Amino acid sequence: MSQSVERLKELLFDSETQAMADLARRIDAVAESDRNGRDELKLKIAQIFDRVGTTERFTSNVAGVLDSALRQAEVSQHNELSQAMAPMMVTTIRAELRNSQDEMVEALYPITGRLVKSYVASAIKDLADQMNRRLEHNPIMLRLQSLTTGRSVGELALAGTQDFKLQELYLIRRGSGELVAHWPQNALSGRGQVMSGVLTAINEFATQAFAAEQSTLRQIDLGDSELYLRGSPLYLLAAKCSGTASKGVSQVLDDAFLAAVEMQHEISAQAPGTDVKAEQEALLGELGNHLESRINEQTSEVSAPARGGPLKFLAAILCLLILSWIGWSWYASYEKTRVLDAAQRIVGGTSAMQGYPTTFETSPLGGTLTISGLAPSQDTKVRVVDRLQKVLTGTQIRDLLTVVPGGNTVTNTVTMTVPDANPKLAEQITGQVTGQVVGKVAGQVAEEIGKQSAELRQQSADLKRTVSGLEVQMALMSVRRAADRAERRLRQAVVDLDRTAKATEEPEKVIALKRITQGIEITARDLASHKAALNGSDTEAAKTSGALSELATRIEGLGGDIAKFVNGEAVTGGPSKKAPKPVAEQAPAQPLDTAAETMAAEAERLAAMASTVALTGGSRARPAAAVPVAAEPGARERLETYARSHAIFFGNAIDYRNPVAADQALRDLVPLIKEAGILVRVVGYTDEGGAVARNSAVALERAKLVRQDLIARGVPENLLSIIGRSKVSDLSPTPGPQSPNRRVEFELSFVGEAQP
Repeated sequence: MSQSVERLKELLFDSETQAMADLARRIDAVAESDRNGRDELKLKIAQIFDRVGTTERFTSNVAGVLDSALRQAEVSQHNELSQAMAPMMVTTIRAELRNSQDEMVEALYPITGRLVKSYVASAIKDLADQMNRRLEHNPIMLRLQSLTTGRSVGELALAGTQDFKLQELYLIRRGSGELVAHWPQNALSGRGQVMSGVLTAINEFATQAFAAEQSTLRQIDLGDSELYLRGSPLYLLAAKCSGTASKGVSQVLDDAFLAAVEMQHEISAQAPGTDVKAEQEALLGELGNHLESRINEQTSEVSAPARGGPLKFLAAILCLLILSWIGWSWYASYEKTRVLDAAQRIVGGTSAMQGYPTTFETSPLGGTLTISGLAPSQDTKVRVVDRLQKVLTGTQIRDLLTVVPGGNTVTNTVTMTVPDANPKLAEQITGQVTGQVVGKVAGQVAEEIGKQSAELRQQSADLKRTVSGLEVQMALMSVRRAADRAERRLRQAVVDLDRTAKATEEPEKVIALKRITQGIEITARDLASHKAALNGSDTEAAKTSGALSELATRIEGLGGDIAKFVNGEAVTGGPSKKAPKPVAEQAPAQPLDTAAETMAAEAERLAAMASTVALTGGSRARPAAAVPVAAEPGARERLETYARSHAIFFGNAIDYRNPVAADQALRDLVPLIKEAGILVRVVGYTDEGGAVARNSAVALERAKLVRQDLIARGVPENLLSIIGRSKVSDLSPTPGPQSPNRRVEFELSFVGEAQP
């Protein structure tokens, strides 16, 4: 029964049984899978925990991941990574630098110290090598330059190692500040327009600020380089240079700028369609190459002595004189020794002269031999002199030997008979004979000394006359140099004014310029005729002082004509001929050198004014109406005219070069300053000799001295202020006591300027 029931269940619930079995199997499989999943999840969790379960493990793994990601981004996305990281890095570094300055300085100090030490040692070694090569190459010329310029040999050698080089050129259109062209093109790096705008603004500001003095900005010190500016009404040329410039560089830049302006006008006038920009770049490239070659020529001329130059000629003369002196000294010593040795042999070989004192004196070349002393007899004396004349054929023998009367007899008698009988009597007789002989010899020696003293006095007088003549010649050389300098400046002024006249389209200006040019040419011809007198005798040269003073007055008048031309006033032209003052009012005649330097200074001022007219085309902006001052009408103008054409020159330190001329200038200034009643700046200048600090102090001391002398003559203290300038406005490249750079000038204060 039970088996039937079981069989019936199997038949009725077979499908359900199968389903339940499948379900049981699936449940078992799910449980197994779940169990495996949990084990795998536990394993992964354990792995993650092993990797980042602690702070140290997490930091290490994150650092590795970031490093790998940054490496991959550096390769595939370099620009994006740098732009994203740069601000954060910069901010972080700045913060660390600001917060850890002491630690960084302490850590970097040994490293930077060693680096700086090594670099300084290397730089000093290179500089020392350059100076040694320059000193070894031409030591004599460096010493001569040191003597003529007052600078040390080391300073000259150091200056020679600082080569002057042209770095960049900018051609800028004035007004708009547009950069027309730049050289070299690869050195611009996108900053050209900014630089041109800044330079234009600076130049315009300086031009407007100093319009009253007609001054222009010509040079800017950039520390390790210099910026030279040259301007015309339309263009501005800027040259950036490094190193130490020679005296001729300024003239080279002026000439190059004028040539560039002319070429620029030609390029601008070309037909439409022409590539003006390319031609402008090519023009500036040619100008840069030309300037480099000219500057190299100037540098080589300064560093190496010019062939046939005065220094080389002077060195050759000095070397020749030294060699001649050495040869002459050796030959004179040899001849003197030869004559003395021969005379001593002859006298020493004469037995009769034994025991008789003799002395010898010779002239420097052994041309004369003087023998003095005692001889035993006339025959012995004649025999000795004859032998001297035969041996020394080219030498004149002066015989001053004195024959002892009865010398042989007396000596033999005293020696042979008296000593045994009465030694005291022999001594007495010998003393009497010797006293007579010595007295006679002493008289002859005194006579000879008197003759030689007279000769020495005559030689001393001749030497004094020679020295006096040399002093006159040196003074005339200085005057001739000043005259040459003045003539060159006048010729240059004629060239500048002619160029301005050709470029001017206004007939009135052309006529005025022709009148001024004619006056300058006449003055230059008169100066050339007076220079001929300077090359003549000393008496003729000394008479030209008044002529040079008259030329200085004429040049001053021509400068006034140029000023009238610039101000638009009528110009009469021709040399200035003022009516002579009465004798009682005439100033004492100036010394020749002072007159020459005054004339040269006026010529320098005239040339500078002509150069300014050439650069500006003769145009000048009309100044605004001046604020009325309390001074008498016309007093300021009279003071300004006098101050513009007069200066007080100095020799060494604070010594007036010409006290008479300085006193007269101070007397002339006193009434002008008191009448104008305005502040006057007393400005002291020096030349290039000496250090900058010392020159500034000397310039200020000169200004103080002039101010004290003016106050002593009645000028109120509140109308005078002092300024010292070491090297700002040179009038001449010549240094030394005769240089016009050692001077004191007078500048009028601006309207409204506060008084001290």
